[in-house]
Amino acid sequence: MPRVAGPRCVRPSFAVRAEAAAAPRPVIRQNFEGRVISDKMMKSAVVRVERLVKHPKYHKRMRLSKNFIVDDPENAAEIGDTVRIGSIKPKSKTKSFEIMEVVRKAIK
Repeated sequence: MPRVAGPRCVRPSFAVRAEAAAAPRPVIRQNFEGRVISDKMMKSAVVRVERLVKHPKYHKRMRLSKNFIVDDPENAAEIGDTVRIGSIKPKSKTKSFEIMEVVRKAIK
């Protein structure tokens, strides 16, 4: 089958691409609220975030959870605390969230 000559795709010049790259991007942060389940690491903690989802077939609400290793530079969080975490630039292989605030301290 012969190639059909059509309009060529014109690439934008380098200057136009540089302007587009220099434009500020909006910061999108994921925010979750969860419970601290481990604080045995230095400047880190493990936070369990739970969410309720509806089963697609049976329509029962299920509780799903995920553990996040979060940055805690002041070692402020203790086991049982409810904390709010937010996404950051990755600090290590597993740490890409930080504790933004301690919502409620655990009752001892």
